[in-house]
Amino acid sequence: MASGTAWAPGKGVIGRCVAEGRVVAEDLAAADAALGDVDAAGWQRLPADVRQGLTHEEHRRLRGRYGVVVAVPLVDDSGPVSAVTGCLALDGPAGALAQLGGPAVLGVLEATGRAVARLEAPATAAARAAAAPPPAPPEPPAPPASARGAAPRDGRAVLHAQLLRLGVAPARAAALVDGRTPGGGRCAQASEASTS
Repeated sequence: MASGTAWAPGKGVIGRCVAEGRVVAEDLAAADAALGDVDAAGWQRLPADVRQGLTHEEHRRLRGRYGVVVAVPLVDDSGPVSAVTGCLALDGPAGALAQLGGPAVLGVLEATGRAVARLEAPATAAARAAAAPPPAPPEPPAPPASARGAAPRDGRAVLHAQLLRLGVAPARAAALVDGRTPGGGRCAQASEASTS
């Protein structure tokens, strides 16, 4: 949904995702309801993490337009140093934070982000490949959940296999399927008392 807001790193859910380089998921409708009506002076007194880089006017204009927003960073890891180049965001109905912030949806967003990255111009990809160090030997694929003694749950084994086929690194695929960020922490899900 077009918002008329100039998004930038640090501004709103998608801006936090880009600035922090991690998944951000938040039920903005619940946060707005908890915040209530606030005037410009009251807005300025709120903590910076509640305002999320938005002006009072931007908040007023955006309020009520979004339910749950989930943002996944798009990472260019083709060179010697990885960099967040943007994000892929999903906006869904209020109250759906648990479903939209879960491992299945995050896995689909991660795979979609990889597919989007493949759409870049061939010359750019060739230039990056030429500048990149030789690739490390591939990691062996993680065994499916059934091989680890646990029955696949909620299609996680299928999702893991799909992520591997799309070129997601095995450790990252396992983390996404298990609902962890690749760095080892859990996916960030904001409390329902904060705002965009």
